[in-house]
Amino acid sequence: MSDNLLAFDKLPAEVQAKLIEWQTPGDDRFVFVPRLPVYFWLAIAAGLGWCVYLFVSTENYLWETWQYGLFLAGSLVFIPLALFAVYQAVAAKFARLKNGYVFTRGECIKTDGNRVEFWSLKELEGFQFREDIKIIEIWIGDRLEKIKAESASDAAALERVFVEWRNAAPEKSFLSALAKPETAYSGSLKLAATAGAAVALVAVSFGVSFAAKTMNRDYDDARTWKRLENGTTVADFEEYKQRHPAGRFAAEADRKMAEIFGKLKDEYAKKVKPAADPSAVDALSQLLETAGKIPNRTIYVRINETRELDDAVVKKMKQVTGFPISNYDYSIPATEVAFRKDKLLQDLGMVFLPATRSGSMNFELTDDPPANCATIDVKYFARSVENFYRYNWYSNGSITTFYNPAAKFEFELTLKSPDARELYKTSYVSLFSNLGSTGLVDSRDAANYSFDKMYFSSVSDDFSKYLGRQFGFIE
Repeated sequence: MSDNLLAFDKLPAEVQAKLIEWQTPGDDRFVFVPRLPVYFWLAIAAGLGWCVYLFVSTENYLWETWQYGLFLAGSLVFIPLALFAVYQAVAAKFARLKNGYVFTRGECIKTDGNRVEFWSLKELEGFQFREDIKIIEIWIGDRLEKIKAESASDAAALERVFVEWRNAAPEKSFLSALAKPETAYSGSLKLAATAGAAVALVAVSFGVSFAAKTMNRDYDDARTWKRLENGTTVADFEEYKQRHPAGRFAAEADRKMAEIFGKLKDEYAKKVKPAADPSAVDALSQLLETAGKIPNRTIYVRINETRELDDAVVKKMKQVTGFPISNYDYSIPATEVAFRKDKLLQDLGMVFLPATRSGSMNFELTDDPPANCATIDVKYFARSVENFYRYNWYSNGSITTFYNPAAKFEFELTLKSPDARELYKTSYVSLFSNLGSTGLVDSRDAANYSFDKMYFSSVSDDFSKYLGRQFGFIE
């Protein structure tokens, strides 16, 4: 325990009153209570400005996680500093014992919150008033105390009488008789209070940031719903649910999606062309009804390719025509199975889009669909025929004509219910593609316009048109 450190709240009431009285300047004492530094007011202004900016920013798009992190980081800096500055301002104005220094004829007293430190004037080995910076410097042994002097005249007056007062000062100060264990100042209590205050400030910062996040979510909730409430597709309301799973309008969004699913089959039936196959229409209606009940609204598609290609047919065409006809690896390469399956999947999605658009149905390619899901099976066979196509290739300023063999594509499409019942089955043969002459293809476009890709895209287009007529989407 230091012999000159006292806790203000542990002192007798009359001593507390005396210390408070001494903080008013008089003929026998000088008081130096510093004003609140400008940077405290700047901290308060910055904190207020930050809060205004934070809450104005809530009326914006839904914050991403990183945005909330930035706002939280800003709050953890500006809000604690501002609240601490407010506390200091309030304490400076209304505290019973203000922070500062008091010089009496017998002692120097320093107050800082609940901490009271005192020295007999005889302990002060030096005194200097630096008028240029309005700072009083006193030395206690090796320790230097710097005191802000708001009143230069008081500081100068104290400097003039200091030596006289120090010479006449008693050896023991007024407060030295109170230096007892029960009145000693405990730094651990201040540390605990500081830690508690820091935790409280951080909690407030988190609270303000969370409140702003909630306001931002509520604002985006209302704005998103206003934009989508008159939507006509499930995707519109699903967008709302993805942004606000537990939003204020989540139940209404669910109701509207259910309403769209309920009308999906009827809307399709109303638009069917007269030439459609009634069995195909009925099967697709059932498929739409069952797929709409699956959470991800997915129709799973299995596609199987079988190659029955005979290079002997190519050899025969070479002999008959005299053209250097390539083998089937150029027109239907085995390495491009994935491309052909993906192309068929995309085209199937486009064929059924008029019926599935409102329900935002998904078509997913898979070899092993989940149980109890609607599926479409597509099998196709590529068989040799005595036919070929000319393919003009432009590269490095010259044109080369290639001759690639054609094939007969036989398609078989089956719609199946979730319990694997066959709802509809149809077959189609695509013998001659509408590819015609390929014109001139630049080698720089080979990634997208190689012969095999153009050829199969044309075949898939023929198949898609056939399905469009069967299901009543086109005449």
